[in-house]
Amino acid sequence: MKKNYSITPLNLKITINLILMFSLTVLIHFSTFAQENKTESFTNSFEEYTQLYREVVYTHLNKTVLIKGEMLGFSSYVLNKSKKTPSTITKNLYCVITDSNNKVVKSKLLLVENGFANNVFNIDSSFTTGLYTFKAYTNWMKNFDEKNSFTETFKVIDPEINTTVENRIVKNEIDAQFLPEGGHFINNVNSNVGVIIKNKAGLGVANAEGTVYDKDQNILTHFKTNTLGISSFLLKPIMNENYKVEIKYLNETFTYVINDIKFNGISTKIKRLKNTLSIELNTNNHTLSRIKNESFKLVWHNGRVLKTIDVQFNDTTVLKQLNTESLFAGVNIFTLFDLNENPILERLYFNYDGINMPKLSNPAIENQKDSIQVTINLEGLAPSYNETNISISVLPSDTKSYLSHQNIISNTYLQPYLESPVENASYYFTDVNDKKKYDLDRLLITQGWSSYDWHSIINNKVNTSYVFEDGISVNVTNNNSKSDFVVYPNQNNVIETVNLSNDQNGFKLTGLYPMTDENLSIGAIGKESVSEMPKLYAQFYPLKIPTYNDGAATLNPKEQSYTSLKSVQPLKLNKGEELKEVLVIGDNDRINSINQLKGSPFLTAVDVIDDKSIYKDVNLIYYLNTRGFSVYEQFGELIFNRQRQSLLTDPGETGSPVVFYLDDTRLNTTNMLVNYQMSQVDYVTINKHGMGNGLLDGTRPVIKIYSKKGGNSVASRESFRAYEYPLTFSKNKKFYTPIYSLNDNEFFNNFGVIDWIPNGKIDNNGNLVFNMPYSNADAILFIEGVAGNGNFISTSKTIAVSEKQ
Repeated sequence: MKKNYSITPLNLKITINLILMFSLTVLIHFSTFAQENKTESFTNSFEEYTQLYREVVYTHLNKTVLIKGEMLGFSSYVLNKSKKTPSTITKNLYCVITDSNNKVVKSKLLLVENGFANNVFNIDSSFTTGLYTFKAYTNWMKNFDEKNSFTETFKVIDPEINTTVENRIVKNEIDAQFLPEGGHFINNVNSNVGVIIKNKAGLGVANAEGTVYDKDQNILTHFKTNTLGISSFLLKPIMNENYKVEIKYLNETFTYVINDIKFNGISTKIKRLKNTLSIELNTNNHTLSRIKNESFKLVWHNGRVLKTIDVQFNDTTVLKQLNTESLFAGVNIFTLFDLNENPILERLYFNYDGINMPKLSNPAIENQKDSIQVTINLEGLAPSYNETNISISVLPSDTKSYLSHQNIISNTYLQPYLESPVENASYYFTDVNDKKKYDLDRLLITQGWSSYDWHSIINNKVNTSYVFEDGISVNVTNNNSKSDFVVYPNQNNVIETVNLSNDQNGFKLTGLYPMTDENLSIGAIGKESVSEMPKLYAQFYPLKIPTYNDGAATLNPKEQSYTSLKSVQPLKLNKGEELKEVLVIGDNDRINSINQLKGSPFLTAVDVIDDKSIYKDVNLIYYLNTRGFSVYEQFGELIFNRQRQSLLTDPGETGSPVVFYLDDTRLNTTNMLVNYQMSQVDYVTINKHGMGNGLLDGTRPVIKIYSKKGGNSVASRESFRAYEYPLTFSKNKKFYTPIYSLNDNEFFNNFGVIDWIPNGKIDNNGNLVFNMPYSNADAILFIEGVAGNGNFISTSKTIAVSEKQ
């Protein structure tokens, strides 16, 4: 991705504070000024609060239980929160790992392209046995109360410390909560009560049996929790009575009391019947006498669009029915407002209609020379879907190391709208059926109010102090008399020139995407157009990776836990033997590429400039003269002696001689090559006849220069000043599968890694095709991604690899 970054001259009258403001921030503050004229209506407040662009990020981790020495592979998807499509404007994504004390262990800045980025973290000596948290966020997300970032806890095991993998043992203690639908127990009003029971590890208690008693020990109802510790029951509470709830779990009985009953109030029940959503609002006679014929409003929204219907209480029960076509896909947040526009109850409902989840065919596998080719068809997707990113974690089919709570659908459509993290949220969006829809609705009863705070909305408390970042920006102050400068290219930006007028004391660069080890290199243009060492002062933004503590609770990995009543044999690790090494190829790819170039019939020379090269201590002009060219410098340009003209001229001009590329960037001037030292060069290719280079270069000679890693790739040390970026984007790193001493034992089957494909694509036939290494174990594929515009993929597929050996 080569990009023209933005250059803005700075007027002497502009203050430094204004210099540092981004244009997007200016627009945001302009909209903030307009808020002074807003009406008191909560609908206008809602529109103003939600009009700012929001994004949400999901990160697919290759697994959540890692052995020290492995790599943590991850792919991040940044999505437009409203449209549920890849964000095309987000560039800066921060990925941070913190330990149990919230101390940063590792961090990276990733460059996002079309809503996607991927990389790896080495689980190296910085880690020890324990729990760690992976966070992914943008600076812009810090402006909002909603939980739009990504958070996932993972576990690291150090075989040098732990010779066994112990199953988690927790005390047989539980925490039970009873939450009435709508938020309050109301005197003499039937309530649907949500139940959520968790153990000491914070995870749901399955199959716990409960009984509800009145004050006279009469049994009112029974309930039993599902696999995630959730249930519900009906209760018509009476003021000043205590209701006892007994829960039996693992031969113990736990007792709780319900006594927080309101004398006045309104409760709700929501139920779907085919294409109709029934919303029942209930109150008691005492409350009705106070609110009868008063105007209430029932609103529902999805974080972007608000819909409203009028409600009037003429009886203790009001029934409203909505056609399900009026609902939003995903979470619908229903809120009842009283006549003073105060929110008095809230209920969340999830609508599965409109969520695109294309089905994947069963994998077809075929043996290749050194691997297995896997082909999966995505049913119903047209081949025109080009913007597709899919990540696949390939693990042994008996793995115990993939314990993520979220998938891309739950993290996009559900979690950002809730205050609390949802255990095993991916369950509700995998092989969806009526039971899972019912289970999700019971979960939402227990969630209370959404992550959208009506107090902040009505009072328009939008914090826009955190700017929307687009790469790195630099304010450059001119401290000498020079007015013309050249900004040299790097991997993601092309060469640019800057011309300042007399009243401009500097310039601003935005949209810079420097990668690891790259510098900002600027030269001043002298009297003879020769680049000289400038006297400039540079200020960079951002300077470091920002912290983001949104206060959100985290869940431990959903590993199986046992009480002390159950004895489970631990898994033994052979110290230092099971995970032998991570295979790293090193620089073989570069060597192979150069050898292939040397075999090209189009190239007349391929010269590697290393310590043995005779050219390592000369400049580029000397080198070119030894390679059959007659070149000299004049007026800050390279001149080809035979035609007495610049080597770089208009491509359409007859007889224009040579084309230069520097690190694959086509140069439109040669002034930065005048004093270029060959010590900065990794290798050079010369194509004297221009064959195979395309119409733009024609048949002219083409010289391609590739600079050394970490070197100054644009000019000699005397002709520019290099400024070190305080923060750069991390280069994509290849994921390497560990080498195991055995790959058919219990350790490998439970915790091993077969492969990680971070950026799979769909071909023109709608097929996802990738290669994976041979394995003696059957494999399970955990697949996440976005196919086309808003089609979400989240599934797992098991393949019998062993049968193909």
